[in-house]
Amino acid sequence: MVVVITQLLIAFLFCLPTLGSESIGELSLRRFLLEPQIHTTEPKSGGLSFQRYLLELQWQSLHDVSAHFVMGDSMLRPQPRWYGDSVSAEDFTLLEAYLEWNAPVGEVRFGLIPIYFGLESGSQEYHLILPRSLLYQERFLLLRDFGASYWLTHQDYFTSIILSHGESAPDQDNQYWLTCQWGWGYTRPFQIALSGSVGRTTTDSTNPKGITSTSPLYNISEDGKIRIGGLHLMQNDPSWQSQLEIYIGETLQESGMHRFGGGHFDLSISLGESLSLISRYDKLYLSENEQNYREEISAGISFHNIFGTSILTLLGKKRSDATLGEPLHEGFLIWRASSEIFSPKPK
Repeated sequence: MVVVITQLLIAFLFCLPTLGSESIGELSLRRFLLEPQIHTTEPKSGGLSFQRYLLELQWQSLHDVSAHFVMGDSMLRPQPRWYGDSVSAEDFTLLEAYLEWNAPVGEVRFGLIPIYFGLESGSQEYHLILPRSLLYQERFLLLRDFGASYWLTHQDYFTSIILSHGESAPDQDNQYWLTCQWGWGYTRPFQIALSGSVGRTTTDSTNPKGITSTSPLYNISEDGKIRIGGLHLMQNDPSWQSQLEIYIGETLQESGMHRFGGGHFDLSISLGESLSLISRYDKLYLSENEQNYREEISAGISFHNIFGTSILTLLGKKRSDATLGEPLHEGFLIWRASSEIFSPKPK
């Protein structure tokens, strides 16, 4: 029975574009991304997994109104660290589901939407070769959330304003987060932007079970306020590309205030139409204590077709932090296939 239902659903999806657009519109496969990888870690461990995978469907009813559904790895919609220490296992789940109105005065989205904060945020998986930086690995920032957004471009200026619940899950504390981005260079090789995000949490969402907090960085047994700001610079030339992002943030609670921050610098050098060298230096301070840090140095080489829809990357990474006696060395072989022409420049 399950097989029959699945076959009927697939047939229905493929037949939709042929039906009358006046009654139900048109459903289409907008884009997809698949990144299987082989991962090795010293001394003798590793395996085969997915770094990223997602599938996006679009339903178009009117010329300026559409609905978007994005499904993929649940790791692409993690909850921020304020709401717990665990991250969901790798499951195929709903990542985005929103209505979009391309109005003359900007773009409006409503639903489960991507959150834009810097060069790696939101649904920028199509523009990334390297894994996301430490600020996202440690879940200080949202990727997707329930809310509403407004995006506006004028000449080379761009602005994004987003109001969301901040939990990347159904709302439990009735609090809102405001995330904004302002920048220049939307159509130019050089781009500069500022981002800011502020929000509150209550124990209804951070500690619904009433357990005792064990984290020195954020006490889930108390209400709190979080503020994060970032500066983003990008240069995109035919022969080389670079990105620099710097962040600083703070948490305010009854038990005290804690600051965190860091940043990363990426450099990619083209050696021809199908070969590039890539590198990154990334460092994150989890608190004011300079010994409480994470550091990653990555370097590799990528082979790609002329459109960048297929990219094979060999990457080495050195990880250091206060809890590791010796640096940890890792190796990755990543094959990326996408329907989107690769460009290092995000939305």
